[in-house]
Amino acid sequence: MVLPIIPGLSSSSPVLDGKFSGFLDSRLNDYMGNSKKIPSVAGKIIPEVVKSKKEYEDLILNKMYLDIAPFDPEGVLQDEFLNARGAIARFGRGSIEIRVIDIQECVRSDIAIVQGIVNLLKFLVGHVDIGLQESLSTEDLHDVFVDCVKFGENSIIKNKAFLSCFNFAGSECRVKDLWKHIVDLSFSDLEKKGDQYFVLNHIFDNGTLASRLLKNLGSDYSKENIKKVYLKLNSCLVNNELF
Repeated sequence: MVLPIIPGLSSSSPVLDGKFSGFLDSRLNDYMGNSKKIPSVAGKIIPEVVKSKKEYEDLILNKMYLDIAPFDPEGVLQDEFLNARGAIARFGRGSIEIRVIDIQECVRSDIAIVQGIVNLLKFLVGHVDIGLQESLSTEDLHDVFVDCVKFGENSIIKNKAFLSCFNFAGSECRVKDLWKHIVDLSFSDLEKKGDQYFVLNHIFDNGTLASRLLKNLGSDYSKENIKKVYLKLNSCLVNNELF
């Protein structure tokens, strides 16, 4: 439920080979094709609904192990890390690993995005019927994700059932407006006085880092200008400042 809209908050990779790739999240666009030879390894990036460890092993892991066996005679890849979906269970660590968040210009931004996702997860677990969440197909969520990878915060969600899970009353909205709604809904009054809330609103007001990079580059994709703009990111990292 959360993965499809993360690129609308964290996209930061719009430039490849010295030009705009056409995707605000070029990294994830490439990631979606990372297992073309063995499609079961990545699936649709958005994980299927599974309700137990055994079901996870039967439906996801064992299928991948079987498909990759002809290419892995020594069994090196017969492990849970083989799964290349956008979120994978790491039973050895007792955790779920999320893989669709782009790195940001500074630690403050990274932490703010993580806080937004944590609060959203808590909201879904505590306030939204699990049956409603599970009623949305992997294909429906994948469609939202693909559009968000391309258009980032400006992606338009038209899936009313998806929006209703976030207590959003409208029939469609931009991803950045959904995120703003989510943050206002899930952050406490105390959290709204903190830096994470400030940083998230900076993203809502100015766009994802990808959009800010494109705005700074303008129409000049010369090596000199790209270097100039990305050196600003270096300064942001050193000083923990927003871009």
